[in-house]
Amino acid sequence: MKHTKVARGASAAGAAHAATGRLKELRSCDDTELDLAMAALDIACISPGTGQRQKTIDPYVRHLDILAKDVGVFAGRQPDVETAAHALGQILGKRYGYGGNEDTYDDLTAANLMAVIDDRAGLPVALGILYIHSARAQGWLASGIDFPGRFMVRIEIDGERAILNPFDGGAVMQTHDLRDVLKLTMGNDVELAPEHYRELGNRGILMRLENNLKVRHLHAQEFDAALRVIDTMLLFSPAEASLWREAGMIHVRLEQIDEAITALEEYLRLDTDGPSRYTATVLLQELRQRPPQ
Repeated sequence: MKHTKVARGASAAGAAHAATGRLKELRSCDDTELDLAMAALDIACISPGTGQRQKTIDPYVRHLDILAKDVGVFAGRQPDVETAAHALGQILGKRYGYGGNEDTYDDLTAANLMAVIDDRAGLPVALGILYIHSARAQGWLASGIDFPGRFMVRIEIDGERAILNPFDGGAVMQTHDLRDVLKLTMGNDVELAPEHYRELGNRGILMRLENNLKVRHLHAQEFDAALRVIDTMLLFSPAEASLWREAGMIHVRLEQIDEAITALEEYLRLDTDGPSRYTATVLLQELRQRPPQ
């Protein structure tokens, strides 16, 4: 998968600048060619609060290589899907102790892949990125499943599939297990449906990773922080119209009128027939008519 080589020995500012540049390069990268784990590390590198981790991205890259190597050794050559799933759970879940608990959801660093590697704990989607990386390094088909409340990982070998729960140490999920998780997160009246198995592309996985942070900041009315997350998402997915609309609405709330106008104009340029166009158009006209501050 495509990704620019990480520079060695960079300062914190230099590392963040390089990471920003690599994320921008992904705009022209086909989704299937995007290096998911490296992109997640770059996002972590530019995230507020990463601190000294910005200076030492190399150990995290090496750790990814070690995970992949250990999974390959454990699984052996040409494993079936059951053996492959067992190898992922044993190496990531047991040997390295990756998993999650309910307290993880209250920790903003649980979406930061550097912190997840340091702490061996994180949000389901952050943990899932490690599983997907380790599986793909073996040549196995691996994808993220946009399951409600719990990001899942699906692997496929020779037409046989298995779904793993990274949050639970890589446990293999049967239909009844998925139903239990669904009812726990969505309510007892909800039943499994085809849309619950929707596959996420690489950008979609990164968007779900960052959306966790954005939603938490918005709920806490930390609008500047939410904008920073949106700006990060736009680095690698600038054609996502909904992000421009959200940015515009937050800028309005913060009385940043020029920025709001720019964001809403971009939203309307990208979204030619969406249901929110009328509201955004009316708001944009009103903002343009405001006297200069």
